[in-house]
Amino acid sequence: MIIEILEGLQNVGIIFFTTLLVSIPLASLAALVYESDYKILKKLISTYTWIVRGTPLMLQLTFAMFGLPVLLSIPFRNRLLVASITFILNYTGYFIEIFRNGLAIIPKSQWEAATLLQISKPKTMLKIIYPQMFRNTLRTLENEAVTLLKDTALISTIALSDILRNAKEILNRELTITPLIIVFGMYLLFSYLIIQVFKVIQRKVRLS
Repeated sequence: MIIEILEGLQNVGIIFFTTLLVSIPLASLAALVYESDYKILKKLISTYTWIVRGTPLMLQLTFAMFGLPVLLSIPFRNRLLVASITFILNYTGYFIEIFRNGLAIIPKSQWEAATLLQISKPKTMLKIIYPQMFRNTLRTLENEAVTLLKDTALISTIALSDILRNAKEILNRELTITPLIIVFGMYLLFSYLIIQVFKVIQRKVRLS
């Protein structure tokens, strides 16, 4: 039973880590671009985040898997790739707003001081702005990471295997709630591990 449930863990892990590793850098870059003077880019980013945050992730997955192939007349066969891209696009939108809030807390005087000290803009961003932006958003990123873990259960809507879907199949077949209890414990364990990892990061950031 446990082995059958764990067979869905691979897809959960791929979606979770791929989304974090790709969407966080993309969102941090987009947040900085948004704070620039490029009005067209700001409008594009604003529209993108509005669409992503204003529609359910389940709808986005369904549209990406079943709607786009009809629209483009091209069948999508790799469901995991479709799910990964959809999750990345969705969470990038949320992370952009998180990083924008993190940037808003940083005093403008720090940019001015860096300019007076003749520190280049790329170096200012890398050494001064970026570290503070991430420090300001760590708690929110922690919450989003836990939410992402739970959202991976939505991949079952496009017929991808995950631990919850596998547990429900066992439940229907064997008429026992044991698989649901196992998955309940797995989500709690994984959430706990995510929180602990972020606590370690926060501790290191405070000491740096």
